[in-house]
Amino acid sequence: MQNRMLEKLQKNQNVTGTFFESGSLAVAEILGLSKLDYILIDMEHAPYTIKEVSTFIMAAELRETTAVVRVKNTLRSTILNVLDIGAKGLVIPAVKTVDEVKQVLEYAKYYPTGQRGAFFPRGADYGLKGQFGN
Repeated sequence: MQNRMLEKLQKNQNVTGTFFESGSLAVAEILGLSKLDYILIDMEHAPYTIKEVSTFIMAAELRETTAVVRVKNTLRSTILNVLDIGAKGLVIPAVKTVDEVKQVLEYAKYYPTGQRGAFFPRGADYGLKGQFGN
């Protein structure tokens, strides 16, 4: 899936999006139909499970809208889970120091930049990208 938000940012263009807290798959898809560049799924303030967030991401992607997730903490498991289910961007709350930023980047980035392990979940097209002409 193209990342419309990233493409616009790389061209120094404005992006438009909104917070998503409704908990409805239909609303996530409708927001995508409105041609927003992104939706920001808020796990910090909403009681979503990782499974629910995964379905919201799929609904947004179905309509070519980038899914960004605001996580509830900076734990390695949280960062990895959200990236593994397909989040194209993260908003990290309550980061106060440069060392905290470095730690989050180590969790999120693959070697040699970071420590994220190789895995082929949904967010990595199950390892099949390019295998079938896609």
